[in-house]
Amino acid sequence: MDSTGVKRSRLQSGAFENLTSLTSCDNIFLVSLTILFGGFEMKLPVAQSFFRPPYNERDAVEDGFFINPANRLYGVVDGVSEAYSPSHPYVKYYGHYSGGQIVARSFCLAGFSAGPCTIEEFTLEANNRVLGSHLEHGKDPNRGDDVGGASFAACKLGDAEEITILLAGDCYALVAGDQECSLYTGFDAAGHEIEQKDQDAFTACLAQAGGDKGKAWDLYWPHYKQKRIFCANKNIGQGGYPTLDGGNGLNNCWTKIKLKWISSLKFILLLTDGLIPPSEAGPGEEKTLAQKLAELYQGGGICAIVEWRDRVEAEKNTLTHVSGWPEGTAVMLNF
Repeated sequence: MDSTGVKRSRLQSGAFENLTSLTSCDNIFLVSLTILFGGFEMKLPVAQSFFRPPYNERDAVEDGFFINPANRLYGVVDGVSEAYSPSHPYVKYYGHYSGGQIVARSFCLAGFSAGPCTIEEFTLEANNRVLGSHLEHGKDPNRGDDVGGASFAACKLGDAEEITILLAGDCYALVAGDQECSLYTGFDAAGHEIEQKDQDAFTACLAQAGGDKGKAWDLYWPHYKQKRIFCANKNIGQGGYPTLDGGNGLNNCWTKIKLKWISSLKFILLLTDGLIPPSEAGPGEEKTLAQKLAELYQGGGICAIVEWRDRVEAEKNTLTHVSGWPEGTAVMLNF
């Protein structure tokens, strides 16, 4: 492993090795196949996964992924626990796990075990599992409680000429063909604006605390908790602030993209935000960022994206609440 945390001998998979053996599998899950649906030829992808642990080994691992080749369903997830700080610790689910871990685990297990279903049915099943875990611990997002949630990006390859992508929050899907590429995310401009104000609020708390991050989190905690409760699964802008937290409003806020299958399709990347430099991911930057990510991936694979992310963040230092680098997860579908 080099100084960026990238394991070069093979891509690291299994973000939930400490939670379930389901993710302890080989990096390449599916050989390339060509099948026919009513005369339509569809080439199934080689699916790969990547996970970089957070710089701080004490941080809870709240990212995850699943690959379900039998049902051509794929996803990545970035769990986020309820607001907490040194003076306000998070609820430990089942005696050990953070809320963000439980949400990510529910998403991944639902994805691994999904039978024939639509991408919407899978996501709502995952959301129901999350709600069950919250209720078992006396918390209910539908009654205004602050609970663990998650951003996610999921992809379903349909039986005909259709690809469906479902996103919530600040996860990403990059779709690239021979001549063009597009980047999709679950955040609209209002979501980005709220996150920037949130980051500014933490930076102010950090200054007030004299650079002590523990004290800064204590100062920031009331603001963060209020913001999370206010925003969760509400239409803040043109699409909303979706989070997989068991709440009823998820399907009113998620972003759904339907694409026609094209023979020139080269790859689809599903990415958590830990692989993207925040300074490059603002509203209106999707086209520029898509081209940059596609160029990096074609030239050096996922490791090239990680190295670029770290170079940009080192220069601009936008994540004042993170030490080193955050965890990052990807599923790569190569056609």
